[in-house]
Amino acid sequence: MAVLESAVLVVPARGRGDDRALLRPVGDALVFAFGDGAGGTANGSAAAEALVALVADRAEALAAGNEMAFVGLLEEADATSVAASGGQTTAVVGVAMPGRIVGASVGDSGAILFREPLVDLTSGQARKPLLGSGSAQPRGFAVEWNGEPLLVATDGLLRFAVGRVIGAELASPRDCDSAARRLTDLARLPSGALPDDVALVLLRDVKPR
Repeated sequence: MAVLESAVLVVPARGRGDDRALLRPVGDALVFAFGDGAGGTANGSAAAEALVALVADRAEALAAGNEMAFVGLLEEADATSVAASGGQTTAVVGVAMPGRIVGASVGDSGAILFREPLVDLTSGQARKPLLGSGSAQPRGFAVEWNGEPLLVATDGLLRFAVGRVIGAELASPRDCDSAARRLTDLARLPSGALPDDVALVLLRDVKPR
């Protein structure tokens, strides 16, 4: 039986920031959602909050692992709750369960499976228009999963931390909470400040092999 270890971390560059994240256990599955609100305004954070609130409300149904259900949820959010926020956001939503990861995304946040070779689950996503524009084009993803580290993160981490350094950190024996904090530090400037908000979810199977 899978034994999933997880961590969720949101660190704003200043103030409350515009990134939001959700990690919700449902049985033996973990439903996750990310939003990186656009524009550095209250409306950007409101858009990201609307996204994670919608996923939280639908978590039980989404845990069934239907890829098209996640695509449909983002299409719905683009036309209703996120659009009503007056802002726009990136989105990565999905569920990790024993043997499988499925979800959907839009924008430039990412979901990366650290195996050999590395698998970018969001490589085919449409970067624009963003969720809340009314014309976003969410793309689904699905992959078999054997418990390798899954990192879902906004571009505040993925744009400023080198992929191979992230991989080396995830290969360390640290627990997920410690690894999440270390990953955030990889994106810091020499001054110690973050150039952008960082939000991440880290998942892996820690059962003995």
